[in-house]
Amino acid sequence: MLVAYLLVVEGSFIISFVDIICNFVYNLRMNLSYVYILTNYSRSSLYIGVTSDLSKRLHQHATTDINSYTHKYKINILVYYESFNDINLAINREKQLKGWSRSKKEALIKSVNPKLENIAIKFGL
Repeated sequence: MLVAYLLVVEGSFIISFVDIICNFVYNLRMNLSYVYILTNYSRSSLYIGVTSDLSKRLHQHATTDINSYTHKYKINILVYYESFNDINLAINREKQLKGWSRSKKEALIKSVNPKLENIAIKFGL
């Protein structure tokens, strides 16, 4: 956890501007929510979800029970994600994406990941 250091200037306390920014960024990262799209090896199925911990959620998809949709169709390749500072915005975006046609979803994914590569590496997975 980041700690703000106090500077004493002529008898008054001033919090370092750099420490304020660092704390702000830390708090933002801790409160992020994600909308993500997973696919399978053959890229024949798409799954859209929302979470506040993408690394943990990806692990859950990979190790979840045998009756789940993602397990049944072996959907465990992260091809797209967006981050939000507000969970409600993320939920709304998830609903919007789920309403799109497959071709529109694929166009969105390919706009940032043209080869549909697994980008989970960014999260250490």
